[in-house]
Amino acid sequence: MNLSKSNKSAQFKTATASTPKGEFQKHLVALQIQSAAEYRNWCLENGYKPRLEKNWQERRDEVRFALKQCRTTKTQLKLKTHWESLGLKSLEVYNAWCKSRGFSVSISKSQSQLEQESLTFQREKSEKTVDISRHLERKPTETLQTLFQTPVPLEDIHSPLLREIKAAVDLTGNRADVREALLRILIVAKLKSRLVNSRQAIASFGSTPENTFIRALLVVSLRYSQWIRQPEEWKADSHNPHRQFSSLIRHLFAKYPIPVFMDSCWFEGETDSGEIHREWFIHLAKGNNIRTAEMNLKLTKRGAHLFSQAPKDFPVEMALRWSQVLSLGGDSNLARNIAQTRLAKLQPDEAFWQSVVFFFINNPMLDPRQIIPIIDFIYNRKFVASEIVKPDGEVEVAIPEQNFSMKGRTGVALLKRMEEWHRALAKETRSAEKSWTPCGINPFELKKREEATGIETIWTIEELLSSRALQEEGKAMRHCVASYASSCLQGNISIWSMQACELHTGNRRRVMTIEVENHRKLITQARGRCNKIPGEKRAAPRLIFAPEILKRWGREAGLIVPSYLFD
Repeated sequence: MNLSKSNKSAQFKTATASTPKGEFQKHLVALQIQSAAEYRNWCLENGYKPRLEKNWQERRDEVRFALKQCRTTKTQLKLKTHWESLGLKSLEVYNAWCKSRGFSVSISKSQSQLEQESLTFQREKSEKTVDISRHLERKPTETLQTLFQTPVPLEDIHSPLLREIKAAVDLTGNRADVREALLRILIVAKLKSRLVNSRQAIASFGSTPENTFIRALLVVSLRYSQWIRQPEEWKADSHNPHRQFSSLIRHLFAKYPIPVFMDSCWFEGETDSGEIHREWFIHLAKGNNIRTAEMNLKLTKRGAHLFSQAPKDFPVEMALRWSQVLSLGGDSNLARNIAQTRLAKLQPDEAFWQSVVFFFINNPMLDPRQIIPIIDFIYNRKFVASEIVKPDGEVEVAIPEQNFSMKGRTGVALLKRMEEWHRALAKETRSAEKSWTPCGINPFELKKREEATGIETIWTIEELLSSRALQEEGKAMRHCVASYASSCLQGNISIWSMQACELHTGNRRRVMTIEVENHRKLITQARGRCNKIPGEKRAAPRLIFAPEILKRWGREAGLIVPSYLFD
């Protein structure tokens, strides 16, 4: 009886490494195998007997084989990663590459051997890039024809310039006619000008992919059916690439003079606004008046005349606004100030905004620094939905004053309403705080000693990342930057605060609020306390010095700082 109990308990005793079952389980773990059935399959695949009971020599041999197999797999994976980094398609191609250069074709290579192969590949790649670039200089026609006719993948082209050209070729898609036009114009541009380069073309457009002469020539090629002259007949009359481009597009499209600032439309890419602006270019090139172009802004005859005299650094729609203000009776100072607001771009309700322009013209004693905040106030009241508290305390989202009109308004009354709005923005606490992620532009810090006083000051420019931060900035600087929260949340713009901290006292002062258009990396507004203009003669000393700090940040962060921002 006792013996049978002992035998029964032995059946359920946990197997250990000293028992046959325990040795087998340990063997499976060493082989990284889960079950007996999987072990039998492994044995059959690798030439071992599929039985479970084996002596220690057989188990040792199997473990050694598995370890060797694992090392081989790791080596092959490492080698595969290596030859793929060299841009080779298969192991056979890699072995042929190694054999032709005197390297070993073994699958087991040391780290130093792999590094030597990588160095050789990089050297050959650099030499190939130099050779192709030289070939483009020596035989441009042949090189460009080969690039257009041979289906070479973009990743196989190592020359930055040829990659830019190849990217433009790929954008033509299946349109053989556009591809032929692009080839013709690129050959002419390479032989007769300095336009075939990959540098940024228009400073105010920033480093967008469309902002190169090559991409602009692609856009010109898309309109080849509107060419009135052949590109081969063109002759460059300048060594400046911008003047050469102006000359080329006028040769291709224009019978009559066109303002130089209109050239920027060819660098806007295939956007809706870019297509509209290019239609205006062609319209003027045929000798038509800008007044008869399709747009919702109505210019007077004087406005159309002034349009051709707009500053060369203005974008197309900013030039339209500038000429409109002057033609309606405003002076150049008012025209420039209005052209720096959101009205720098045409608005859907242009008839209403013309009444706003008349308001400023009819109130010439209005402080020019109030123009931007007044326009922001009007825009937010008439066009932007916001939270409105009803008498019963219920909150609804609606446009505050959809029927807002400029009729009968005086400067004093409008300023009073604007100040009330500013105070409401500063006190706004009902809605939850909104925050957003950084836009990716680098902040700025500079330690500088002021020459006049000898005081060491740390200048900083930091992004404001919440609606509460905008409210605090607006309250301290006495402007309406808090109304820009929704635009910041959408990622269209970013708002930055320039501040100065005196080292000996620790006093920190806000100096300037900056708006950046994120996509183009363009600084669109920069204002001091009470909307004072940077560099203004009667401004605080630090605001006079602020343009230098702003330009330095622009250089370091890759931002465009237009000259028209400063007084």
